[in-house]
Amino acid sequence: ILLIATIPIGIAHKNQNSDWVVQMVDEVRAVVGPRPVAIIEETVFHIQDLGQQLYFKITGKSLSSWQLTTIAPHNNLASNPQSGSPYIRFLTSSLHTTTAHTVTYQSPIPPLFPLLHHSTLPGEGIWQPLASVGQPSAEAPILWQTVFRPDATHPFAQVAIVAMDLHRSQLHMMIGTQEPKSKLTNKFRRPGMLPPAVQSSGTLLAAWNGGFKAIHGHYGMMSDGHVWLPPKPGMATLAIEKDGRVLIGAWGNGSIPNADMIAWRQNNPPLIENGHVNPDVHSVANDRKWGVTITKMAYTWRSGLGLSKDGRWLFYVTGNSLTTKTLTRVFEKLGVYNAMQTDINHPFDRFETYSTQHLYIKYFGQTIHTPISARKLINKMSGNSTQFLVPYKRDFFYLTSNSSIAQQMPVDPSLDKLWASAQVPRTPTINTSIHKFNRLMDMVNKKSLIIGQ
Repeated sequence: ILLIATIPIGIAHKNQNSDWVVQMVDEVRAVVGPRPVAIIEETVFHIQDLGQQLYFKITGKSLSSWQLTTIAPHNNLASNPQSGSPYIRFLTSSLHTTTAHTVTYQSPIPPLFPLLHHSTLPGEGIWQPLASVGQPSAEAPILWQTVFRPDATHPFAQVAIVAMDLHRSQLHMMIGTQEPKSKLTNKFRRPGMLPPAVQSSGTLLAAWNGGFKAIHGHYGMMSDGHVWLPPKPGMATLAIEKDGRVLIGAWGNGSIPNADMIAWRQNNPPLIENGHVNPDVHSVANDRKWGVTITKMAYTWRSGLGLSKDGRWLFYVTGNSLTTKTLTRVFEKLGVYNAMQTDINHPFDRFETYSTQHLYIKYFGQTIHTPISARKLINKMSGNSTQFLVPYKRDFFYLTSNSSIAQQMPVDPSLDKLWASAQVPRTPTINTSIHKFNRLMDMVNKKSLIIGQ
């Protein structure tokens, strides 16, 4: 069974842009259980890593190379002669206006100095604006982005970093249609998509992946007034308070929990807590705490969130060929005060910004009109232009600007109808060939028992 199960799991990690292979892995996990699948995935990760290292040594190139999809041209960068920090000439015409005019802004975040000095990536460590529909016109950017390589032993590993100014934006959480699984699923609604009012508000900045599936740790989550899964003491928790303040910390330590929290999501132990790196991060044996590995440290896609000490900057980090240790190293370089891992593995690390290009799409026989479309942060990320605009089975975060001058767009009735139908309570089921086969075998066994009697 393990040998047969290895085939779809291997395909899943080779064809990184296919959601159906993820379903295949889930089917295998449903039959053989999570531990055998973890053993197989660990083996696949190890083989992939060896192949990456060999290929890089021979060619000097990366098998998993990727690029940011929205990056300013080099001629939009200028140096500040006094501080050395880069100025960014930000083309506001790409957001709301049709008349092109250029505004110059200085990055409020210090640049990151590359660890690999012999072959610096273009723009590595230099913060550049990340445009989205929710960015107010003629105002300083709310989102900034850069790339960084955190591992000298794996020079082909690189991360994308997005810095989000929480003083000018608001964080939200959305439960997925299926994950995390909960006993409350049949009692409360799970839309799994950005609300139509948010899609048309002109304030949407970004949306990105949440944490693990419930089966991988049963980490707690609360949103919309419902505790979908109870909290686990000591686990890293991102919480949102009534006044919009964002917290990251270990549950039961310091300010988490408190009576003002209106939403929270847990995932694994903290990476950094109150300015101190979790000592377990540096132990290979403890790496399983941040992923279902069995014997060795896993190099795979990972994502995480970090918060500055003053609570102003929320950092999203994601990249290929990362361990818990190298992901934590990025947050150390950023100087965050608290940090946590979110999801891992390529198909599940997704970050989107949005443009005003509207879409007409077919969704389960319905024609849906969305006022905006999604744009991946990284060209090789999974997902498409409808990411988080239509129901998605996993939980996610999204960010809106606090601008009072946002241009509201009309909401199409088809989108309202989808929102209403997506909220119909239902029990998540996987109607697959493997499940059909199992039911058939159950029937055969029952008939055999009757014949035997």
